[in-house]
Amino acid sequence: MASTSQRKPLTTSQESRLVRYLDGELLRFSGAYESRHSGTSRLPDLSTFLDALVPLQTFILSIPSVPPSSSLRVAYYLNLTSFIAPALNGYTILDETLDKLFGTLERFDRGWVAVLRGQEWDPAAAMAKEGSSEGDIAASGMRNTDRIRLESLVRDTNANLAIALGLPEFVALETDPFQELARQQNGRIGPARPEAGLSGLGSSDAQMQSASQASTPSLVSDSNIATDTDETMSVETEVAGDTLPTPTDGADMDDDEDEVDFEEVAVISPVSSHSIQRYPLPDAYADEPSADGSFQIHFTGLPPPTMQDGELSLQQGETPIIGQHRGFDPDSEYPLSEEDGDPIGGNAVTGGNEEDATETEDGMEESTRERVKRVFERTEWVLAESRASQAA
Repeated sequence: MASTSQRKPLTTSQESRLVRYLDGELLRFSGAYESRHSGTSRLPDLSTFLDALVPLQTFILSIPSVPPSSSLRVAYYLNLTSFIAPALNGYTILDETLDKLFGTLERFDRGWVAVLRGQEWDPAAAMAKEGSSEGDIAASGMRNTDRIRLESLVRDTNANLAIALGLPEFVALETDPFQELARQQNGRIGPARPEAGLSGLGSSDAQMQSASQASTPSLVSDSNIATDTDETMSVETEVAGDTLPTPTDGADMDDDEDEVDFEEVAVISPVSSHSIQRYPLPDAYADEPSADGSFQIHFTGLPPPTMQDGELSLQQGETPIIGQHRGFDPDSEYPLSEEDGDPIGGNAVTGGNEEDATETEDGMEESTRERVKRVFERTEWVLAESRASQAA
């Protein structure tokens, strides 16, 4: 019979020891992941990463689900979940690791259901304990900021998994890197940056001054009697330090003070880069270039080749050039596939074997696609349920 008694929260000394232990373990775990490409790392691949992730999850979920210990449970479980999305990009997902990966993701999914509902965790069954009391998100120590962060982690994990497996249709539009690049190219990333001349808009910007102490008046004044005249929109620059001299007449623009004589340089007429240079060619002559620059070269020293039995032969004992026979079909002569001379799709499944195929056009099994759809499905359902209850 399952026990329905509620656990007591951790004492102050127990929480202190828990924090010291988990902080050290997560720091070592993070360091091992960052050094995954070194020869001495204990997490060189995704399989070892998942093996080290599960014991930490079991220990964190063993924290009592009652306040105030439940807040520690949520905080550390969020921290541990944040390692999954970068690992999907940092490691190569092999076929033999897919079962372990989806099993770990389902384990984390069930763990979040237990945390969100304030239930105790059964590590043997990898799910919430039967008979444990079910509460709401507020009782589980989950704040709105924690809920928003969890939703972001779920989106990032699903997006990174879909990209790593080559399934872009499962990537949400807000996390799709291709959509992000398109928005950047089209200039739809946020509002446009205001120009320097419009930086005075607003009451706070009107009080800003540059480093040179030059005052820039606001274009929109707070005064009710202000008028939009050119004088009110002028910029005072005399206090900006050394100002540029303003020439009064043409005499100030002369260079007589320097007494430097500048040598006059004749203007060189531009020469076309497509100028034709004539080189003598032995036994050949060229026609005059046409308007577009094209021309023909005629050789007179070599006799024209002759066609003999499908081969081009030259006189004076030259090496013959192999030519094509009339009616030559390269596809039938050199097929790309060895099956019935089909140059395209020779290895595709045809006929009766088409129904037995379990792979789609991109080589991904349909069962893998279904498992990708169910990643953090329970967590998203509980989060949606909590949002509906809050709205009501």
